[in-house]
Amino acid sequence: MKYDVVIVGGGAAGCVLAGRLAANGQTSVLLLEAGPDYPDPDNLPADIKFGHTRFAEAQASKHNWALHGTITEEQGEIHVAQGKVIGGGSSINGQAMQRGFPEDFDSWAALGNDEWSYEKVVPYFRKSVRDLDIQDNYCHGSDGPMPVRRRQTGPTPAIQEAFRAACIAAGFGTTNDKNGLHPAGLGVTPSNNIDGVRVSTAMAHLNPVRHHLNLTVRGGVLVRKIVIENGTAVGVEAESGGKVFRVGAERVVLSAGAIRSPHLLMLSGIGPADHLREFGIPTLYHLPGVGQHLMNHL
Repeated sequence: MKYDVVIVGGGAAGCVLAGRLAANGQTSVLLLEAGPDYPDPDNLPADIKFGHTRFAEAQASKHNWALHGTITEEQGEIHVAQGKVIGGGSSINGQAMQRGFPEDFDSWAALGNDEWSYEKVVPYFRKSVRDLDIQDNYCHGSDGPMPVRRRQTGPTPAIQEAFRAACIAAGFGTTNDKNGLHPAGLGVTPSNNIDGVRVSTAMAHLNPVRHHLNLTVRGGVLVRKIVIENGTAVGVEAESGGKVFRVGAERVVLSAGAIRSPHLLMLSGIGPADHLREFGIPTLYHLPGVGQHLMNHL
C-alpha cells in the first residue's frame, strides 16, 4: 500500500497535520502512532480523559515512553515524560494552553526568517483556537477547533488566592491575558481542559475528520526507520503485532517529538557519522547536529 503522505507520530503536531491534510478529501494520509489509539472519546482512560492526575506522565503509565535523561552528573538521572498515545503530549501533559511570548518569535525573525515573526504566526494562533473567554481580537480566535478557557466553574481554591496575594505583595505585576501581547506577570493560565475534560489535539483536530475515507489512523505501530532510496524518503519500515512491514509514501513527515524524531533519523542513517558507526548503522547523511543540543524549558 502506498499513501500520498505517511505521518510518523500521532502526537500534538501529528494529529493537527493529519486532520488538516485529510480535510480536503483528496490526499491519502496514513497516521502511525506507537501508542494506543482511542477513536471514541467515551472510551478514553480516565487519566487521559480528565487530566486531573499526573499518572499519565508517570513512568508506570502505558501512555508514556518512560524515558530517562541526565541534565548534570551531580543531579543524576531523571524521568523524561513523552506521550505514547494518540494526541501525544497533549494527551498526558498539564493542559496549559500557553504560547511563547511575542518577543520569542520576533527573536527568531531577527535571525533571518521573517516568516516566524509574531505578526506572521499570530493569524495561525487565531485560526487554531476557540477562545471561550476573549474573542474577536488580534490574538484570539473564536471559531477554531481547540477550545481554550482560563477559569473553570466554581470558586477559586484558597491556596491560589493566597499565592496570588503573596505575589502581588512581593511586587510582581499582573496580566489578564497570558496569550496576549503583554503576557508577562501573574495571571490565570489558559487551559484546554473544558469543564473537567481534556481536549487533546486528537479530539480537536483528528476526530472531526476520522470518517474521511482518505484518512487512515493506526495505533500500536512502531516505526523503526525511514526508508530512503536514491536520496529520497519513499516510505517507512514499521512493526506491529510482532510483524515488520514497509509502507510506501510520496512524502514522509517525521512528527515523533523532540526526542523520538532525531532518534528515528539516526536509525535511518541520518546523523553524526561517528555515533552511527558505534551502533553499526550505515551513514546516509552525515549531519552532526542531529540528536544534539537539546534544550528543555522544564
